[in-house]
Amino acid sequence: MPVFSSSKKKSHEYLCKIFTLDAELHFTIEATTKGNTIFSLVCQTIGLREYWYFGLKYFDKTSNEWNWLQLNHTIISQPIEISSNSTLFKTPDSPNLTDCFNPHLLRSPPTSSSVLNLSSPIINVGQQPLKGIIELYFVVKFYPEDITHEIIQDITRHLFYLQVKHDILNMDIYCPPDTAAHLASLSLQAKFGDYDQIESLSESLNLENEALLPLTCFQKIELSRSDWFDRIIALWRTHALLLREEAEISYLKHAQDLDMFGLSFFEISKMQGTNKSSSQQQIKSINQQQKQSDQALIAAELWLGIDSLGIRFYKKNKLRPEVFFSWCDVKSVTAHDKKIVLNLTSDKHATFAFYAAKSSVSKEILDLATGNHDLYMKRRQEQSIEIQQMKYFEEQQQKVNFVEILFFL
Repeated sequence: MPVFSSSKKKSHEYLCKIFTLDAELHFTIEATTKGNTIFSLVCQTIGLREYWYFGLKYFDKTSNEWNWLQLNHTIISQPIEISSNSTLFKTPDSPNLTDCFNPHLLRSPPTSSSVLNLSSPIINVGQQPLKGIIELYFVVKFYPEDITHEIIQDITRHLFYLQVKHDILNMDIYCPPDTAAHLASLSLQAKFGDYDQIESLSESLNLENEALLPLTCFQKIELSRSDWFDRIIALWRTHALLLREEAEISYLKHAQDLDMFGLSFFEISKMQGTNKSSSQQQIKSINQQQKQSDQALIAAELWLGIDSLGIRFYKKNKLRPEVFFSWCDVKSVTAHDKKIVLNLTSDKHATFAFYAAKSSVSKEILDLATGNHDLYMKRRQEQSIEIQQMKYFEEQQQKVNFVEILFFL
């Protein structure tokens, strides 16, 4: 038998569907494909270079929860639900992970010039069946400190706009009614342009078909839908002449002032610290009220919030933190089973510990804390060559766009 055999067994192939908030991408992957491979391919396909803000999520079939895909592991080794479809076949020229220029299926046409419009489908009747279908979701994982100034690319800003708008409408971010109406008017300007131009068209715009306000607006203020529409239209008129990019930037600028903006929340229990700072005195009073052992159930009124600036601890609501640690106050974060420990910079023995409901939750907290801490430190260092190149390219592109606008005026 020869040492080298040409008859290498081919691994199973799967259809991987990647969903963004305005598009759907289809790729054919192998069983050995790692998460970072498909993540890089998605970024290449949509023209995204500021990849460090984003991640891939999947629905965990064992815990029935949404989890972040581990990019350094193979995709199918993680507890992702794989649906079978015996009628699904691939064509010989279907794109693979080494060819990002072949066509992919987009659910809707992109609204950004940075997104590749790859409209033809990749799945047709062919010869070789696929093993199953995997669904992943490309979403924002980390937020910048100042979303209107730190983001460089147009496509990055657009994806953030869609994510923040989605979170506000789904009430993942609390938004007061007046602010929600103002943001709704900006979203209409970004989508349709000036109201007076839309009104002059023969076909009238039906706002009933638009997702504009979170449900809390109707619960807090007793206004009819028509009254809400009148208020939003009046605000919409004030945004005349704003371009789509400008409307989205204005939307993000107002949204980042919301208390829950950019925060990832987790239920926790049993906070405890080792030093005697004022923050620790607050923690001590919380612990005195919470008479549960380390193995007790999670107290629903205790919450942890992680964002680009640090870690916050809440009691009763998610709007006003009881304790806050900036990332510059945190030397490192460790996790063991359900316990998470913050090692503080104030003293080599100063720590702050708390407990999550599950070990999987503590791992997610560790992942988000480590990622936000790293980005916080990088923002305070000299900009990399990659960032400088991106800024230069975007500045040149803006000049070209400005000249084109003047030409058509």
